[in-house]
Amino acid sequence: MMSAYIHPSDVKSPRAHFTLITVLSEGTVGITDDASHAMAIGEWEGVRHICTRWNGDENGSPGMPQSRGIAIWFIQPLAYTLALISTLPADKQTLAKALMGV
Repeated sequence: MMSAYIHPSDVKSPRAHFTLITVLSEGTVGITDDASHAMAIGEWEGVRHICTRWNGDENGSPGMPQSRGIAIWFIQPLAYTLALISTLPADKQTLAKALMGV
């Protein structure tokens, strides 16, 4: 049985390596349109990264990526940091730049 929709702020896996700092963009429910992705800042083994994922849906999909049915974040390469931050609203850009140290 698949799990129900998981809010981006509740996605904290893989716990052994990842710590969620803040969700920058929640996106919408579903994985079929451009607005359905979420963006966050998290630490992967102590290094801060921009993280992204497509949200699940109300039919039980945990979204993508996922591991064995558990929602996880995709850790973006550091080289993409400024490009990803530039897609956010101005207030979120300021926050992201401060948290990422760029």
